[in-house]
Amino acid sequence: MKNLTLLAAALTLAGSASAATSTGSVVFKATVANTCHIVGVQAALPASLGSGTASTASYTALNNSGVSTAAIGAVIECTKGTVVDIKATPGAQGTAATDGRSGTMKLSGTGGAFLNGAWTMAVDKVNSTSQMTGDRYGGSVTFRPDAGQWGAVKGDYSGILTVTFEYN
Repeated sequence: MKNLTLLAAALTLAGSASAATSTGSVVFKATVANTCHIVGVQAALPASLGSGTASTASYTALNNSGVSTAAIGAVIECTKGTVVDIKATPGAQGTAATDGRSGTMKLSGTGGAFLNGAWTMAVDKVNSTSQMTGDRYGGSVTFRPDAGQWGAVKGDYSGILTVTFEYN
């Protein structure tokens, strides 16, 4: 009889356990960090971010009307609201203003020849338009040779301006 009582109690407990229900909640959390990546070539971007290839200034020593214009070279896309600081630094023979948006530069030519001038950078931002796109930054850089450089010999001149994108 003792065995039957235990079996009956076990069946009673099993039956009542299956009839009970319980609910619970699972909370999902996510943290979005400020991040940026290089989108790619200018041609794939909105025209407002600069889609032109580098142009060559046609310079004469009589005036400084020749201006070379180029796209910054890269456009970055960042999570919406990320603060981005964009600065440019010329090579060893140039200067940059504190804001990194303008300065002087010496372009090198053949045979040690050089051409002095001023550079400026314009930065444009296209705000995020959907959940699938971020804020995009790009723009253009110009170089204007200084007037009166009669010692500059005929030929091609070039220099490198490094553009840095910083964010946090």
